Amino acid sequence: MKKIIPIFWPYIPKKRILKEISHTLSGRWLGQGPKVNEFEKKFGEMFGYKYPLFVNSGTAALELAYHLVGLKKGDEVIVPVLNCTAGQTGLLRRGVKIVFADINKEDFNISFDDIKKKITGKTKAVVAVALGGIDVDGRIFPYLKKHGIFLIIDASQHHQPKALEADYVCYSFQAIKHITTCDGGMLCLANAEEHRRAKLLRWFGIDRDLKAKKNFQAWERRQIVFDIEEAGYKCQPTDIDACFGIAALPDLEKIIKYRQELAEEYRKNLESAKDIKLVYGGSCWLFGILCEKRDALAAYLRDNDTETNMVHLRNDIFTIFKPYQSDCPNMDWIHERYLYLPLNPKVTKRDVRYICNKIMLFDKGDIKEQFIPGQASKRLEEDHLARYKFATEFVRDKKVLDIACGSGYGSKLLKESGAKAVDGVDISKVIIDFAKTNYCIDGINFTVANAETFSPDKRYDVITSFETIECIDDFGAALKNFYNLLEPGGILLISSPNRMVFSPKLKSILERPANPFRAREFTVQELAQELERCGFVISGDCLFGHRQRTHFHNKYFRRLHKTIFNSDVKADPAVEKIKKTPRHFIIKALKPA
Repeated sequence: MKKIIPIFWPYIPKKRILKEISHTLSGRWLGQGPKVNEFEKKFGEMFGYKYPLFVNSGTAALELAYHLVGLKKGDEVIVPVLNCTAGQTGLLRRGVKIVFADINKEDFNISFDDIKKKITGKTKAVVAVALGGIDVDGRIFPYLKKHGIFLIIDASQHHQPKALEADYVCYSFQAIKHITTCDGGMLCLANAEEHRRAKLLRWFGIDRDLKAKKNFQAWERRQIVFDIEEAGYKCQPTDIDACFGIAALPDLEKIIKYRQELAEEYRKNLESAKDIKLVYGGSCWLFGILCEKRDALAAYLRDNDTETNMVHLRNDIFTIFKPYQSDCPNMDWIHERYLYLPLNPKVTKRDVRYICNKIMLFDKGDIKEQFIPGQASKRLEEDHLARYKFATEFVRDKKVLDIACGSGYGSKLLKESGAKAVDGVDISKVIIDFAKTNYCIDGINFTVANAETFSPDKRYDVITSFETIECIDDFGAALKNFYNLLEPGGILLISSPNRMVFSPKLKSILERPANPFRAREFTVQELAQELERCGFVISGDCLFGHRQRTHFHNKYFRRLHKTIFNSDVKADPAVEKIKKTPRHFIIKALKPA
């Protein structure tokens, strides 16, 4: 099976981690102990912070920052509308009024201009996120300082080893960040007094250092050995967490350099794309793009074994944040267009070039679910080839029209199987050019045209139309055209994905499926009826399918059957007469002689 290119993958220096953990397991401390102190010290030295505090998550770092700022009910805090929701839920619990600021189109970070517009007399703080590893606008901190407003930088996604200018800087070491402690965070403070206070808050408000001097005894000579003056939290990390951080920290600059090299490879290969804009920079935790056909591109890349994701959604669409919706025109524009591509230690430059090749094909032409042998999963390849292999039984010495021929591999197979001549037609000029270059042999003619209006000055004995009819808006016009293009007694071989399998909750062809390439999905009976309306004759032995399986509407029984029989994996790709529920079906429709 062809590998999937993952959007995220953790960096795990396994040997060094095991060495650190082995040392820890040989000692006394599994919880917060000397390794935590060591990681704090090394992180502070590398990044240039004098007062770093290791905690058990990036969210915990934000929570402590909110506490130190003194946020209370009625205060206003300005945050970017595009961000992880974790920080904002902490603000809601404090009764703070969230003010969503717009983001920049060029880097998706919080807009300095919109911050200035949304500051009021109640504004207590601004949270600026270094989204995807891109630096926060340097004008923000001096402006807020001048107005007596705190700046908290959420650098969860920005592990560039340099000190950032803010009142509080929060990092995350969650599993998929540049370096990970499995989960963890760092709060970097401006002075010793706040560091001391945050250190107490990290562990219930108890002074661990003082308790350690008393051998962690809470009682001595009928007196408590420590007091609690401020209610704290339980957000301390463990020495096991710290082992991961200590092991990965020496590689951080190498990690960032590699991510930047991958980003540069994306840039070189995508800079000529007319409808793709790139969004990346800094420590390159994410590589973003803007695309007018975002959902179609995501589906196309998914079908070509590449994960993509939006990663974060605009926060103001969630129910808990809807009362705080505000004017964010840039976010409104970006919302339908942004997407993130794979960028992590598992991805190679060859992977990046493969992804870019797919994107450029998509960008240059209206390429939909195109299949090219050797560039798809084994299962997808088996399915495509099975349909054409089935068609070879009907084409010897026949004039054949291959509608939506795609890359042309199927047209070539039909000609090599004895067809007198084959015309391959597809709506995409880019893919037809590819077909002419790679699959054109004597007796094949490739043409750019669409299924509804193609009208050559000849008729055909056989028409093949595989996995196409569901994508055509005016499918009725296409079916009528197929009928007119056939000689009397001619055969139409037409396939489509079965709605009973792909979208069992949809009730008719009027409902649009989730797949953005498909205008509708048919059942076998529905497509047969549409063909008969156009004049085709369909007998009982003209219905075929592949990947046939026992079908259950009930999700529990469907999963149980899959677990017992592994049916989704072992279903036969060969085309046979319909016995069970086929994943894809083929109808042999006849034009009366």
